[in-house]
Amino acid sequence: MADEEAGPRPVDNPLHIEDIAAPIVYADFCTGGGPANGTNITLTFVTGILDHRFNPPQTVGKTVLRLIMPREQMKATADFINKLVGDLESGTTPPAKNTTLN
Repeated sequence: MADEEAGPRPVDNPLHIEDIAAPIVYADFCTGGGPANGTNITLTFVTGILDHRFNPPQTVGKTVLRLIMPREQMKATADFINKLVGDLESGTTPPAKNTTLN
C-alpha cells in the first residue's frame, strides 16, 4: 500500500503539497464567525450529536472546526464555494478531480 502512505506527496501544482494525512472534517453547518485579528476572519463549524445526558437523548451542536483565514483568501474561498454550488445546482458536471483555487 505504498500509494496510500500518509504524508506529503507531489501534485500538479508545484506550489502545493498534498498531505493525504490531513484531517477530513464533516460539519452540518457554519454557526458563526467574526474577525480574529482585524485582518483574519474566523468561522466556526458545528455538527449535530446525540447528548445522552437527557432522556430521551437530544440533538445538540458540537463545534468540530474553527477556521481562521486572511480576509482576502476567505473572500476568494467564498467565491469558489459559490461557483461550486452554482455548478451543482445548474447540473454542470463537476470535474473528475478536485478543483482548486489556484
